[in-house]
Amino acid sequence: MRDPSFRGKIQTVSARATLSAAGAGENASRGQSGRKGKSRAARMFSSLRWMAILLLLLDLALRLILGLGHPLLFVRDPACGYLLAPNQNVRRYFCVNQINAYSMRSPPVRASKAPDELRVLFIGDSVTYGQTFTNQPEIFTSILARELPSHLHRPVEALNASAGGWAVGNEVGYLRSRGTFQSDVVVLVLNSDDLTQAFNDSVAGAVPQLPDRDPWCALAEVWARFVSPALHRINVADRGSTAAPPPQDVQPVSVTIAQLDEARLLADQNHARLLIIYSPMLGADGNLMPDPHGGFSALKQWGRRAGVPILDLTAAYSAASTKVVLRDAAHLTPRGHRVVATSFEQWSELARYIR
Repeated sequence: MRDPSFRGKIQTVSARATLSAAGAGENASRGQSGRKGKSRAARMFSSLRWMAILLLLLDLALRLILGLGHPLLFVRDPACGYLLAPNQNVRRYFCVNQINAYSMRSPPVRASKAPDELRVLFIGDSVTYGQTFTNQPEIFTSILARELPSHLHRPVEALNASAGGWAVGNEVGYLRSRGTFQSDVVVLVLNSDDLTQAFNDSVAGAVPQLPDRDPWCALAEVWARFVSPALHRINVADRGSTAAPPPQDVQPVSVTIAQLDEARLLADQNHARLLIIYSPMLGADGNLMPDPHGGFSALKQWGRRAGVPILDLTAAYSAASTKVVLRDAAHLTPRGHRVVATSFEQWSELARYIR
């Protein structure tokens, strides 16, 4: 007969062994769970690290290839509302944008021009500026700077004072506050809606299309300039660049004519000749709108009365095909800039400046 105490000892040892095995299993389970947690955290950290690297590479590519993250900057101005910040040299969308000390898309301007030099000051909006994605050598003012000397047989300097969204009131404000820069000729470049567009009071730094500082990264510009406006259906097009401007941006043609009278007076006071280039816009049907508001008829009447010649580009655009000349309702393609330059060079009004 077995000793009862011995049987108890066996049971105790067995219970301890069971408890020990259970504890070992629990510890092993905890160890596996801990390792799984650490592995999951490591994978998450690795994914975040690679995502950060990819975003950094994408931002770098947007900067180096497209020039995003370094937009053209604007400053507020009491006379013309806003204008390009001076002394910028920006490369965006593979295109050069060189802005001189007077906020012109032109090379530096000498303080005084040579006695035999013809200086032509062009003033306008984004049609004259050429938009950021038109290379500076391809805009019509740059073409004229290169080619007019051989046409007129004398030195010629073509200045481009312009900003996207400017109305005639903004342009006259520039002329009033900056003068004519000793120019012999001042040329206002107008499109169809400029004749009824009110002074553009947009504030630099307050709207996406007029940044006053660089964004902190290229991706931030993509979001603020393109993605966010698209999501919120915000129109970031320049005023005056669409075929149907909102009512608050419209003024009577008579107000525009009064502003043109001031421009002519300012040119006369500075011994300059005022000329006008008229660039018609496309309508919703894809056809040119030579006189959508009756403004061009009023402009021609004013031109005859004030003795201001007007170069109407309607026929030149139609002859070259509007699909080739215009990239949208108002803005010129590089071919369109070529058409404008050629039309200006062949304009009989220039004959008076040949020596």
